[in-house]
Amino acid sequence: MNVKGSRALMLFLAKT
Repeated sequence: MNVKGSRALMLFLAKT
């Protein structure tokens, strides 16, 4: 898992 992927996932989860 790369940092960019983790950040995108966190933002996506935070949005929902």
